[in-house]
Amino acid sequence: MPWENTITGTELASHGYVVVTVDHTYDAFSEFPDGRLTVPVDGMSFTPWDSSDDMRFVLDRVEELAAGRNPDAQRRPLPAGLGAALDLRRIGMFGWSKGATATALVMNTDRRVRCGLSFDGPMESAPPVTDLDRPFMLMTADFTRTAEPSVAQFWSSLRGWRLNVHAEGAAHGAYCDRQ
Repeated sequence: MPWENTITGTELASHGYVVVTVDHTYDAFSEFPDGRLTVPVDGMSFTPWDSSDDMRFVLDRVEELAAGRNPDAQRRPLPAGLGAALDLRRIGMFGWSKGATATALVMNTDRRVRCGLSFDGPMESAPPVTDLDRPFMLMTADFTRTAEPSVAQFWSSLRGWRLNVHAEGAAHGAYCDRQ
């Protein structure tokens, strides 16, 4: 969610990357084009699969923007040069916690995403992500390969470049704005 990763988004943007964030309906505070607001709902089942569906929807909208079309509900004019600034051959994705798992799920089914980063994701999914052949980095705190079997299984299924950075003594929220 954008309000949990402003540090990461700001850092990426400061190096010239285009940053797109996703608010997942009922898992975040969201506003629709018609003005409707949604708030997080406790106890609602919202899985990494739900997040990955949202992320693929957003990737489709980014493709429309890159082609010069505006997916905006009000069809407002696009800012000059926006489409040209989007290089669809260089899409990376990251997520924190279940968003990290969703990142891996998207990469497993969508070749548009060229690399991924997990900020302490549990990497639990059924079916599990397998044979991911693109670069993926794990930054672990609570969900380490030794403490969480699903993370170990995910790690062993990575077929591309991979790196695991573990911050000794870090808490689950250490890689987001909450820290």
